[in-house]
Amino acid sequence: MVLRHVFLVVQAQVTGLLSLQTYDQAGFILSGSGSINSPANGTHILSYLKMTESSTSKILTGVKLTADQLIITDTSVMTVVDAELEASDFQVLLRGSITATGQGYAAQQGPGAGEVCPSANAASGGSHGGMGSTCNEVMTARPYGPVYFPTTPGSG
Repeated sequence: MVLRHVFLVVQAQVTGLLSLQTYDQAGFILSGSGSINSPANGTHILSYLKMTESSTSKILTGVKLTADQLIITDTSVMTVVDAELEASDFQVLLRGSITATGQGYAAQQGPGAGEVCPSANAASGGSHGGMGSTCNEVMTARPYGPVYFPTTPGSG
C-alpha cells in the first residue's frame, strides 16, 4: 500500500501489512481501539505515525519501521518484539510508552533459562545480562546479552 498527501485515522485493527509506505506528509493516526500489528520481517517507511487515545501497536520480530515523525501520546502503547525503530522526530509524550515487557522466552526457556529445583519445589531465576538467582543445589544458567542495552530476548 502506498499513500501520498493523505492521513488515515485508524480506529480498528489493521493486520497483515508486510510493506507499508507513505510519502509527502501522508501517514496514520491511530485513535481509540486503532492498532497496526505487523507480521514478521515487514518493512514500513512512514512520513507520519501518531498514536492517540489509548491506541496500541505491536511491531513484531524482524520488522523495520522508519518514520520521519513518530509520536506516542495519551496512554498509547507501542509493543516492540525484536524489531528496529528509527525516526527523525521521535516523541513519547505524557503517559505514552514503548515496551518490550513480557516479550522474552517463556518460563524455563531460552539460553539463560532457570532450572527446576526439585527439593524446594521452586526454580532458579533466568539469566539475561547478569546472573539469575540460585535455588538450593541448582545453579542458574550462564548470563548472556548486554547488561545496559539488551538486544536479545530475556530467558524465563
